[in-house]
Amino acid sequence: MFAKVIELLPTWPNGILWRAQTNAQLDPDSKEGKAKPYYEKYIEVALTDTANSDKYKTGLIESYKYLGSYYYLIDKKPDECRSYWKKVLEIAPDDKQAKQVMDGLNQKK
Repeated sequence: MFAKVIELLPTWPNGILWRAQTNAQLDPDSKEGKAKPYYEKYIEVALTDTANSDKYKTGLIESYKYLGSYYYLIDKKPDECRSYWKKVLEIAPDDKQAKQVMDGLNQKK
């Protein structure tokens, strides 16, 4: 269903986010990366709507967290992982999970 929504409204971020969330549920360990392209696309589309950036804050945080975790657990790319968690902190400096992850990553340097 969300594939059809994206087909009809390809620049509507919420449709893309819903597809990402659905695919994340279908791949809870992210081993297949089913949600990855949709979270990446959500970020791309949401960031183009600069007039409404606050509107997409929650979805961006969710997307950055997913991708940060993906790059740590699946692709084993700590620099990519770190860059996404930094983006979470840029949007939400008090995010406890992001702070914990960054502390852990910084200890592994």
